[in-house]
Amino acid sequence: TVSPTATPSASPVDPSPTVSPTATTTTTPSDPPTKTPTVSPTKIPTRLPTTSPTATPTKAPFPNPPTASPTATPTKAPVPIPPIPISTTIEEVSDEIRELLDDDSDLGAKFVRLGFHMCVGGCDGCVNMNNVDNKGLEVPINAIASIVSTYTSDSGLSRADIWALAALIAAEEAQDNNNGAQFVDFPFEWYGRTDCSQGAFSGPDQDFPPPDLSTHQLLEFFSTNFGLSTRETVALMGAHTLGELSRMNSGFDGPRGWNNNRRSLDNGFYDGLIGGDENDNRFDGQNLPDFDTLIRARDWDLVEENNNNIPDIPNRFVWENRRGGGGGGRRTLMTNADMALVRDFSEHINESTGEVSCSFRGSNGGTRCPHAEATFYIAAEYKYDVQTWIEDFSDVFTKVLLQGYDTSSSCVNPPCQL
Repeated sequence: TVSPTATPSASPVDPSPTVSPTATTTTTPSDPPTKTPTVSPTKIPTRLPTTSPTATPTKAPFPNPPTASPTATPTKAPVPIPPIPISTTIEEVSDEIRELLDDDSDLGAKFVRLGFHMCVGGCDGCVNMNNVDNKGLEVPINAIASIVSTYTSDSGLSRADIWALAALIAAEEAQDNNNGAQFVDFPFEWYGRTDCSQGAFSGPDQDFPPPDLSTHQLLEFFSTNFGLSTRETVALMGAHTLGELSRMNSGFDGPRGWNNNRRSLDNGFYDGLIGGDENDNRFDGQNLPDFDTLIRARDWDLVEENNNNIPDIPNRFVWENRRGGGGGGRRTLMTNADMALVRDFSEHINESTGEVSCSFRGSNGGTRCPHAEATFYIAAEYKYDVQTWIEDFSDVFTKVLLQGYDTSSSCVNPPCQL
């Protein structure tokens, strides 16, 4: 009998014996066995499975593909887990930061300070702790470290983003008692800041504004390093309404801070610099008292802080006010840079020591320091209009926390806008 697979030998279009062992020039059924030895052994294995009757079961799976292989079933493929939206991650981080602030309200001012310091030279999530101007920042860095380690791996947030977010939340949350102003948002709108390669405590060394700046020097620093206008600089300095001054960190001993209300974001900082009723928030910074009233703020005396026992920190000259009178009053402080918003020391300051030769109000026969023409009335406006100041401060602080980034470009080059 002739095998069904031998039928191709009758085809006139396949005369060549080299194409197939069965395609011989004779039609004799008994010829194929005699032709087999002449075929190269390397070609036989590729043909035999198709000519052997025992190979037919290999065709059985084809009529029934679903049973061919369990792995071919689409329902068995792993379902990809969609990424968590960045907005959801930011909400989670924000909640954890607020919990930190609930547990320790003094962290608020420290987060605000950390945000500013990491943005001098560009917001990079790092501060150089070998720079004495950064002393004390290990406290907020360590406080937020666990949040940073949890959310910076695959979330799209950097350490710099989380530090900036903490600074904004701290400022926003400090409005609990802001002299009657309406609540102002401090929105976190941009993410994608780049962390420096050295680590949180070992960033590049930066030059910070010294405490003994004159008005011109103060404005020049913030214009050069942050692109701030005169008004923005005056608004930013109001951040000193928060926090305290630590002699071990800065050489200034001011546990009550600048205005004796160190946990509230209000315009109390300007109350100490501008004269008139400190409870007068007329919400109209353009309708101000006359100059003689404005210039006669509470009196400040220049004193020297002895820091001989603190490494790397020199003695400091600082302005102090003791409310309640006498040596036992509540002591609040202002640095020369703070005073430069309302007094022009340019011709009266020893830049090496910070000593000033004029007096704040001309008391005790001294010469009153000239008022700072470029900034005096802006500070007066903020004293009498807390709403305007908080709104302006929110805008400028948000701007500072984006230092070094172009927010006009697309998200191809971060930061990205939410």
